[in-house]
Amino acid sequence: MIPALLLAFGASAAPLALAQSCGSGGGATVCLTATGTANNVQLGWTVSGTVTSLEIFRDTDADPNGRTRIAVPGASARSYTDAAGNIGTRYWYWVKFTTNAGSYNSGSANATLGAACKPTAITPYINANGAWTQTASATIKTGASAILGPQPTSGGMWSWSGCGTAGAAREQTIQPPAACTATATYTNS
Repeated sequence: MIPALLLAFGASAAPLALAQSCGSGGGATVCLTATGTANNVQLGWTVSGTVTSLEIFRDTDADPNGRTRIAVPGASARSYTDAAGNIGTRYWYWVKFTTNAGSYNSGSANATLGAACKPTAITPYINANGAWTQTASATIKTGASAILGPQPTSGGMWSWSGCGTAGAAREQTIQPPAACTATATYTNS
């Protein structure tokens, strides 16, 4: 009997989800999106109709009462980057737009500053039968052990499941009694 080992890898990063939040008035519609990144919140909006001015507002809740104006871009602007908030804080944003008929607001869009980072590429390495190999699967002789040692070696945290793996050590020594799958997840720091 020769147990087979399959190593599955995942990188942990916040998924990005964008939903437009629109507001209309005075013959114009402004639809706003907000995306949290590691260092800022990126706002983007579309405009249909004619607007004469724009203002960007921010708050720490969805209630527009008490919001603070943070920018006055030109009427042709379609994006703004807010880098002045606190890491880990969710912010709600609005674009106040003015037309010849009056002032109106987009719907609110929210995002968390520091919410997303680029996933790190994971390279699988297994020391099976005495030699390191860059591979995600290996066949191991019955009773033999294998060392799982994916890359990168620093800069984040590892977590494991399956095949007798446990804990947060990057390298895991296993002795699988049967075919199994070990799953490693790397979380950027």
